[in-house]
Amino acid sequence: MRRPLVVACVLVSAVGTSAQDELPWRPAPEVRRALPAHPEGGNTQEPENPAWMQRVEPSPPQSPGRIEVAPTVPRALPAHPSPTPAPTPESPTPAPDDPNTIRLAPAEGATDAARQQLDKANSIYARKMFDFAISEYERFLSTYPDAPGRDAAWFRLGESHRASGDAATARKAYERLLSEFHEGEFLGSASYRLGEILFTESKYEEALRLFQAAASQGGSPEVRLSAQYQAGRCLDRLGRLGDATALFREVAAAEGNNPYRAYARLALAEALAAAGQKQEAMTEFDQMIASTPPESLRPELFVKAGSVASQLGDSAKAIASFQEVLKMPDAGRWRPVALLGLLRSHAALGDQDALTAIPESDLDVLSGEYRAEAYSLLASAWRTKGDNAKALALYDRLASDFPQTQAARASRFARIIVLRELNDPRLQNDLAEFLASAEDSPDRGRGQLLLAELYFQQEKFSEAAKAYADALASSLGNSDDLRRQAQFKYAWSLAQSGNPAAAIAAYTDFLAKNSGDKLVATALTQRALARQQTQDFDGALKDFDDALTALSKTAPQSPEREFALQQKALLLGQLGKTSEMQAAFRQLLEEFPQSNGTAQAEYWLGWADFEAKEYARALPHLQRARELDPKTFGDRAGLRIALCHYYAEDSQALESEVATLRPEVVPPEVFRWLGLRSAQDGHSVQTEKYLDRAVRAGAADPESLITLAEARNVIGKNQEALEAANDYLAKVTDPAPRARGFLAIAESRRGLKEFDAARDAADEALRLQPEGRLNAAGRLTLGEIEFSREDFAAAARAFSSVALLYEDPHITPRALQRAAESYQKAGNVEEAQKAEEELARRFPNFKK
Repeated sequence: MRRPLVVACVLVSAVGTSAQDELPWRPAPEVRRALPAHPEGGNTQEPENPAWMQRVEPSPPQSPGRIEVAPTVPRALPAHPSPTPAPTPESPTPAPDDPNTIRLAPAEGATDAARQQLDKANSIYARKMFDFAISEYERFLSTYPDAPGRDAAWFRLGESHRASGDAATARKAYERLLSEFHEGEFLGSASYRLGEILFTESKYEEALRLFQAAASQGGSPEVRLSAQYQAGRCLDRLGRLGDATALFREVAAAEGNNPYRAYARLALAEALAAAGQKQEAMTEFDQMIASTPPESLRPELFVKAGSVASQLGDSAKAIASFQEVLKMPDAGRWRPVALLGLLRSHAALGDQDALTAIPESDLDVLSGEYRAEAYSLLASAWRTKGDNAKALALYDRLASDFPQTQAARASRFARIIVLRELNDPRLQNDLAEFLASAEDSPDRGRGQLLLAELYFQQEKFSEAAKAYADALASSLGNSDDLRRQAQFKYAWSLAQSGNPAAAIAAYTDFLAKNSGDKLVATALTQRALARQQTQDFDGALKDFDDALTALSKTAPQSPEREFALQQKALLLGQLGKTSEMQAAFRQLLEEFPQSNGTAQAEYWLGWADFEAKEYARALPHLQRARELDPKTFGDRAGLRIALCHYYAEDSQALESEVATLRPEVVPPEVFRWLGLRSAQDGHSVQTEKYLDRAVRAGAADPESLITLAEARNVIGKNQEALEAANDYLAKVTDPAPRARGFLAIAESRRGLKEFDAARDAADEALRLQPEGRLNAAGRLTLGEIEFSREDFAAAARAFSSVALLYEDPHITPRALQRAAESYQKAGNVEEAQKAEEELARRFPNFKK
């Protein structure tokens, strides 16, 4: 059977028509391709011959609903018999002189009784009293088997049964007429009626022969035109489109009173479209529209013209045709057809604004499958516009109101996509339900891919790898891009899940199948990283080089090339190939001055120079690395910067650098050096700070301990100084170092006001060093002890003895100053003055 002319859709049930109103026309799949209900590629194939998908034929011209008996001036035959019993024939009784009146006179030669019985039946029949007419005709036919007029009786008996709704018995009457008679004025009408019945039973071959017989036997042009038209419809259904178009052309071209002209032209246009001659069909439709067709035909004409325009890809013209129908107040059953055609055309044109501008109340004329499809189209439009909330509301309504429709099934995955866009908490569960029930199809494959993407985003890479594998094993349709991406992410997930060997195999498979793909270089780089994990360093270096070579031709400034160069440099450093690493990092900085890896490159360049003891050259690289990425390289670069200053013995720069570092990252040797240097400069507070850190970090050598003790005494931390001095004495054995330790203890005891213990420690220092500078320092300490006791005279004597016995540029002037102060406190002004004069004479530059 040929595929009939397609319009956007037919909704017999949607417009509330009864079975009597249904016409046997149904859409073919072409328009569903021309006007996709599901732009995302969902399946829109309707079920095979569903009950609601009826073929709609052109409405017939005005018909009295029955074949008139009088062969001289026949009434028009109905063009499209209803598939169910026809309505009751018209009730007015024709006037006696009406040329269409059934002739009641019996045939010449009939017996009087037979003629009277036939006249009686005809009289009742003329008054449309069909139940009574049936019994009278049956009485005539059974009583007078040889009487003239039996052909008329059989035909009118069939018509009476037909009018009474008994199609089966009517059929038997027509068949009996055709079997008994081979000529006569009623053969054509009976053939026509029986052809109608067979047509409704889809027995088009038999119906065709009967309509052809009716056309050849019809007495008037009108009868012949009607039969030819119906014969054309049979040819159309039999797929004999060439013969059908020829017959429709013949009917349309008939001159004179031709009520079938417009309908034949419409059928002709349909047949042309079905035969693939869509442009010719469109021309025919355009000419019909321009010729002012009957008002009753205009809705149907514009709908079918819009359908063909859609198939020709002229969505704008289709939209104009469908909109014209929607403006018609009497569009009737064609209104829903036009509305859905309009929706589909807007979708085909990608005009989402026009789609969403249609009020939802307009959809009330649609029902069932087509209301569902309208929801699907509108939901898709809102999704395309980015209003996923409105799209989801429509998808949910579609799923709840029309769960068994094709549109609902085809939209399930689109709804899943919307849930994902909205981060809806139902996504995981609904996706699982979708995968559990979906058949193997591109949508199922995409669903598995979406599940993999969810795991990937959640960094559940083991689950993602399995889901990607499932997606790759399923149907993803013709989307090579989706399959390519799935292959790549499958390999990536394997690598991230700790399976580098499987990742290498997956990347290798990807590269073999996608040698010209834009992700080739990235795959090479990632395979190199995986090979590093399997200790295949030579293979990794080769992959990095291959990636760099490929990218230098296609994308020399791409992030992928930058990353590959950076990773290659790091691998070279890991392999101890320092000079090659430096060259790679310098290339990175030269070609990618704004690289995200600049800080790393600067650090490793500085590190390499530092290891080579090129401290001056290392310093700017390390400083730059810390400046660019303080979080990563603050301590690592900072330590080496400090060590560069340390090895350069730049105490001021080193002290500034150490202040920026956490104490635990600074080597104790650095603190020790800074402490001892501060002691030399007389900065006791700094000395104590650095040496305390050095000692706590393990640099508790004797020099550090005694210097720390002395600094603590100066700043008043006598108890801590005492502890450091005792630790010092535990480490030294020679007299001079021990004397220095006891002096520190004496000073600590004095600060703690333990004067006797302080004097004992000072005496022990004098005993260990009976002469020399330490002896002088010990006598000076004794003076300080007596001064602290407020025995100023004894203190003065002790200070004066130092000045008398020693000539030290540091100790002696201090002793004279303290002697003068002690004499003053003791009230011996004369001796105080002598001490001050001696100080001025011997040490004129001494600053008090």
